[in-house]
Amino acid sequence: MMVLDDDNDDDNNDDDHDDNHDQDDAMWRYSERLQNCHNEERSLDLTYFCSNIKDKINVVLALKPVEPPVRRYGTTEPPKVVPMRLVCVIDVSHSMAEPYGPDDDVSKLDKVKMFIQLLIHSLNNDDYLSIVTFGTVSNVIFPLTRMSRDGKVRAERALDDIRLGGVTNLSAGIFTGIDQFNSPFAKSRYFDDNIILFTDGMANEGIVETDEMVAEVRKRMKDLKEECHFERDYTIKICTMGTGGFLPEAVYSIGSAFSSDAFYFLEEDSNLELNMMKPVLFRQNGLVSSISVVVTPLNGVTLNVQEMTDDYLNPELESSGNTPDGATYFIHDICVNMYRHIVCSLLLPKKHKKLLKGKDVLRLVVEYRNATMQACVIEKTVTYEELPRKDVNNKDPDLAVNAVQNSRMSAQRMLNDAALAMKKLDRTTAKNLLQDGVNEIRSYLELVDAQVASEESHLLLNNELEPILVNLENCTNYLGDFTVRWDDAWGRIKALSSSIAREVPTASGIYVHGAELYNAPKVQDKLSELCDKLKDIYTSLGLATDTIDRYFGVVKELEGKLEEKFNETSV
Repeated sequence: MMVLDDDNDDDNNDDDHDDNHDQDDAMWRYSERLQNCHNEERSLDLTYFCSNIKDKINVVLALKPVEPPVRRYGTTEPPKVVPMRLVCVIDVSHSMAEPYGPDDDVSKLDKVKMFIQLLIHSLNNDDYLSIVTFGTVSNVIFPLTRMSRDGKVRAERALDDIRLGGVTNLSAGIFTGIDQFNSPFAKSRYFDDNIILFTDGMANEGIVETDEMVAEVRKRMKDLKEECHFERDYTIKICTMGTGGFLPEAVYSIGSAFSSDAFYFLEEDSNLELNMMKPVLFRQNGLVSSISVVVTPLNGVTLNVQEMTDDYLNPELESSGNTPDGATYFIHDICVNMYRHIVCSLLLPKKHKKLLKGKDVLRLVVEYRNATMQACVIEKTVTYEELPRKDVNNKDPDLAVNAVQNSRMSAQRMLNDAALAMKKLDRTTAKNLLQDGVNEIRSYLELVDAQVASEESHLLLNNELEPILVNLENCTNYLGDFTVRWDDAWGRIKALSSSIAREVPTASGIYVHGAELYNAPKVQDKLSELCDKLKDIYTSLGLATDTIDRYFGVVKELEGKLEEKFNETSV
């Protein structure tokens, strides 16, 4: 998010470009002063849960956006939506002319074009869109333009200008995408800057080494921020997507470094257009952004960094820099009805009963921006008395939450280890790592399940972890299937790992049916609407809609499950 200037495009004569913009701009101007938001105004809740399991003392932080207050007649007051600037960076190398799946008569490029049509339909009038393509070189097919009525018409026409050709110069596409956010503007306004990157192949032109590409993207973002005088927490979120048939390591690494999204590995039997819409819908339903979490141990307590969350790196940093004396995390945004959890592991000093009695052991500082871009801060401290001294001192909810989050973190790490083995073409080791990990998590859960007493805690353990375990076991199945390419197996594993690590969904084809992870009701509702729009697009092109009908059935089924889930109270 940043402050920039409003575009002097061809839409300045539109009805919505009137004197009201002066009032709107005044509402959006940045206030440098961090504010302790009052409880009734706070847009983010910070809760923590303390446990002692096998003599390991953990404090799990839970971050959840607060929905707008309910007004009369049961309605909620919608927050002011931050306009989005979105750049689609699309591969147009020769391979994009191939069908998306073996039974599909539509090319990958045409599928992406239909996604962009859905995107144009979904964007608000104050949002901006640009389309960049890359083959051997990159091209700006459609410059950053406000999505007024006329802007949307011109954006759809621009799709006809996309041409196939060349190899895969991934870095050129990303760099040109970043350049789109450096434009002359006249009025001060906030925007949410995003890139959606799609490719079907490895980089074979320009910068091809993953580490070098990530470093150069980081440098260009820093240069852009300095040149345009953007705010200190400004960043461009890059959500990355790739198909099968190649090792998507560079694409995965770019998305991991510069967003809080999962990596989208698009299976050929899943709906490409609707899966590509997911990160856009999560942006549109985001309530908080630029969330910085600083964890500081106090009074001789230190952090056991190896046992803590190791994701959510600040995009400006090459490494976390987390030490026993402190840890910092950065989360780009959180959607309504979604949580983010951070696991903190504490090491207490000798004679801590005497040294820490009546003292604080942990300071938590969370800075974030709410829906109106107000900068807010939450500060809390954890006291020594809140820490369970022994297993028997654990409180039911705290124990269950810690068990879920420890198991989630273990699942993510074992998936990463399995992916590393697959990169070495060692299927046996990868499969054994996952199977051993599943057995370890199940044994751990049996231990915890025997300690919790409430039905609510038992349900939490089962409802949160059983879907993860089902998906892990599915990984072992396709690792044993030699018809699945090793690089496709790597892509699936990393997509699932990133979904579990960041508690957000990836492409639907990654999950076992009935065991989908981390979906939000409002996003599912919108996907249902988009199914109808996509059917209209298919019909207008004379294409069969049976695949959309099947996907719609899955979406509606999941929508019902989510409605039931979020009617219950859960952590």
